[in-house]
Amino acid sequence: MNATVSISSSALEALGRALEYPGADLATRLETCRAALAASCPDAARLAEEAFARFDATSTEAFEEIYASSFDLTPACAPYATVHLFGEESFKRGEFMARLQGRYAEAGFDAGAELPDHVSVLLRYAARTEREEAGELAQYCLMTPLARMAAALDGANPYALLLRAAEKALRAEFPDREPAPLPIEQMRAHGDAPDCGRPAAEPGACGAGCGALTETRT
Repeated sequence: MNATVSISSSALEALGRALEYPGADLATRLETCRAALAASCPDAARLAEEAFARFDATSTEAFEEIYASSFDLTPACAPYATVHLFGEESFKRGEFMARLQGRYAEAGFDAGAELPDHVSVLLRYAARTEREEAGELAQYCLMTPLARMAAALDGANPYALLLRAAEKALRAEFPDREPAPLPIEQMRAHGDAPDCGRPAAEPGACGAGCGALTETRT
């Protein structure tokens, strides 16, 4: 691949790793994230620093509970981008995840054990793919969901801080791209249910989602 993300690819990779399920290496992941952000996005680095400070006072087991309560028990903070884009029950979730799987296979990218639309996976993929596709992922699939997820949590929650850090890092990396509205909200605005099965009133409103993945690239 060429024209990859230049300034903060290491930061996006580190943010993706920090937003994975916590384990014994969480302190290392957070420190790597803080250091990578410090070199590319000071505003995001300050948020990561706050999250890192909270880890210092919290055991790994407690962090696992915080992770579960944040992402598993808070529906508005589901870590899967397609839930925010299309709604949990929309068939378009499956269509879009199939596109993601196809792109990952083409790129030789290993998503790991998570579903392909997990925000941690999307951040890691954005760090490795071509800049244009990374920008489309940021604009259409990540910026707005990350902001919504962070807003659903208490501001002192360390994962709210990391989600905000991820959004700031993407905005800093792609300052010319404004966060796109959620397709599900566009559908509702035009009277279409999530599983409408009809063309949307506007491009991208019903199933297009991320422009980079609307059609499989060759």
